[in-house]
Amino acid sequence: MVLFEGHQKLVEIKKYISQYPELFYQPIPQNWKENRDITDKQLEKILESKLISIKDFENENIFVLGEYLHYLNPSLAIKMGVDIVLFGGALNFLGNSEHKKVLQELVDGKIKGCFSMTEIGHGSNLKHLMTKAKKVGDKLIIDSQGPEGVKCWIGGSTIADYTTVFCHLYDEKDVHQGLHAVLVPLKDYVVNSNSDKNTLYPGISIQDMGPKLGLNGIDNGYIKFNKVEVPVGNLLNRYGGFNEKGDYISNIKNKDVRFGLMLSALSMGRISIAMGSYSIAYKAFIIALKYNLQRRQFLFKNTKDEKRIIEYYSQLQKFAIIYSSLYYIRLGILDLVELYKKEGFSKKVHAISSLLKVYSSWMAVKITGWCREMCGGHGYLWDNQIGLLMNDVNIYQTFEGDNSVLIQQGTKWLLDEFSKNKFVGIMRYLKSYTLLGNKIEKIENRFNMELGELAFRLSGKNKEQLWLNNLNSIIRIGLDYTKLHLIYLTNDNKLIMNIYCSYVYNNEVPNELMNLILKQKLLENVIDKWDKTMIEVTEYIPITKYPQYYSKL
Repeated sequence: MVLFEGHQKLVEIKKYISQYPELFYQPIPQNWKENRDITDKQLEKILESKLISIKDFENENIFVLGEYLHYLNPSLAIKMGVDIVLFGGALNFLGNSEHKKVLQELVDGKIKGCFSMTEIGHGSNLKHLMTKAKKVGDKLIIDSQGPEGVKCWIGGSTIADYTTVFCHLYDEKDVHQGLHAVLVPLKDYVVNSNSDKNTLYPGISIQDMGPKLGLNGIDNGYIKFNKVEVPVGNLLNRYGGFNEKGDYISNIKNKDVRFGLMLSALSMGRISIAMGSYSIAYKAFIIALKYNLQRRQFLFKNTKDEKRIIEYYSQLQKFAIIYSSLYYIRLGILDLVELYKKEGFSKKVHAISSLLKVYSSWMAVKITGWCREMCGGHGYLWDNQIGLLMNDVNIYQTFEGDNSVLIQQGTKWLLDEFSKNKFVGIMRYLKSYTLLGNKIEKIENRFNMELGELAFRLSGKNKEQLWLNNLNSIIRIGLDYTKLHLIYLTNDNKLIMNIYCSYVYNNEVPNELMNLILKQKLLENVIDKWDKTMIEVTEYIPITKYPQYYSKL
């Protein structure tokens, strides 16, 4: 169940990367500095390939590349994502034709970029970021305004040539014009050709944050801006900028609407994180499944061989839940990509991408943990990568939007839609669905009733306090909608649908369904398909060849 299985871009990517097996098909080093060094070399090789062009921001090709890189090395995928999807996406969606010249240099591999939004003092509350951009003549002066305004967790910051800085813009009359993005050089050579490539641009300070729990191939850093001067033309001005007289102008008069549009490019990043969560979880699933199909334990009466451990229902139930969950998350991601291609950064795309990012990352953390357990001590070994994948995916719950915040944004959209269509079943209003039977219809009716009750409880005065008082219900509604949304995407495979629904609504898989899994060799078929299309991704992992080649003795 590779997300973009058979896609032409995937064929091109695999063909290119297969030329460098010693660089890409190898274990991730345990030493964080070696990990970072290899990831940087991998990124250089990817950028040399010209596999991505500017037009790919309008289709799924960037997502196809991101998926495959996640299977190889999640740090590489995220580093490429920061460089291309976030930095490049900001230039593409918020900038003008001049900014796209920098974007062209980026996709040609001539420069690298990073994305400066999060600060020490504020991450989720972007309206209160401290970094300020003040117009003075034909310059913008960028300043962090103290330690809390220092940008932090900036991926790729130590190797980047430019960054897009999200900051509050003030005109020459010191009138606040809201949150904007500014293209800022980090290295002096991109402006002054006489400088070497390691000299920082005046006013820029960068500090490496050092080793982390996971994703240690990425150089996260602090960036401080001390009255950094850039031309006014570096303002990404698609939604607002300065005219020749120096006056601020925008076709969007409402600051809140403008604020939302400035952040709309983040939806692309959230789709990438949902996809990355899926890819990491699926790789862990494949590694654990290969081992469980081979490892045997305990001899039963009248049997010649010990029983495969996957045949014990304590193991099989978890594999069934994992496979069915990934099956539906995959459908949700593919449906979301099509919605994005059709609607761009619409409110619906923002809401669905937020909810799917939340659900897929929470499930990925659970899945990688289960896979580690189901491989016993072997799952704890570094070279077998499951522990590494567990650590890498953990941060997916909080970057590109904290899950506890994103799920509220998704539920807020649901409530807004419900308020416009109070007498229409919200599920059928949002998409034309075919009901999957009486049981699902009852679940849908219960969901609509609970959504209506929540809307009623939030309808009084002091809305902020009412929202806080009902936070548990808000989060539950967001999760319930996401699960129903996924279930309604298809009923092509009745066995997988019944497994997933049993897990979602009963928290277990009945024995009769597990018997069918074994009888139909559902999981063996998964491995056969993987080995025919993606074997190179797991070939070097010892546990996948158990018991052959496991010990070097």
